Amino acid sequence: DHVVDRAGRWLRRQASKDSAEQPFLLTAGFFEAHRPYPRDRYRPADPAAVEPPGYLPDTPAVRGDLAAFYGAIAVADAAVGRLLDALAEAGLDERTWVVFFTDHGPALPRAKSTLYDAGTGIAMIVRPPTGRTVGPRVYDELFSGVDLVPTLLGLLGLDVPDDVDGLSHAAALLAPDPPRGTPVRDHVITGKTYHDSFDPIRAIRTKDHSYIENYASRPRVDLPLDVAESPSGAAFAALVTGPRPD
Repeated sequence: DHVVDRAGRWLRRQASKDSAEQPFLLTAGFFEAHRPYPRDRYRPADPAAVEPPGYLPDTPAVRGDLAAFYGAIAVADAAVGRLLDALAEAGLDERTWVVFFTDHGPALPRAKSTLYDAGTGIAMIVRPPTGRTVGPRVYDELFSGVDLVPTLLGLLGLDVPDDVDGLSHAAALLAPDPPRGTPVRDHVITGKTYHDSFDPIRAIRTKDHSYIENYASRPRVDLPLDVAESPSGAAFAALVTGPRPD
């Protein structure tokens, strides 16, 4: 609520400025997807309706943990809706690109703090300005977080400076049909050196395969502190005591 209220006030001030066409950038970050998930802030989903991902054991504790997580997601989802409403009420939605993204996978065992798909796969939604005709679609190509800045610059019609890392997917996103031929990326490189502890790993991901190398003697799956202390972490811990392959 605090983030949405502050962001809404900022947007209204932006809209009231004399130069209505002045470019702006607003970033809003939410705590909601982070642990813990207190019931007085988030109403859990129905544990019976939860479908645990294949990398977690299907136990009542895990289902309850996921139900609490989904309750926090529902609050974040409603907050995004309020931000979009504030943008529209300020009259800025017709010329504003909106990007929703996360920085890593969920705080669950074998997800956050790993280079498996569940750890490096993120949520990402891009909404064009409402004044532009761009049809909805799923962009089913590899995208790295480092590509976000050059892609946004491309969507805005701006040149990408030589010292900006990453690749622009703007042309592919603006194409009326899914692009055929050579994709913008044929691989993504990911890495981790330290989170709660020293855990040097590197990986390369194509659309079909993932190759990971581990450079230190570690348990089979690293459990960050917040994950280790969770119900899912407790249910998972006994499964990952063995050594991790190179």
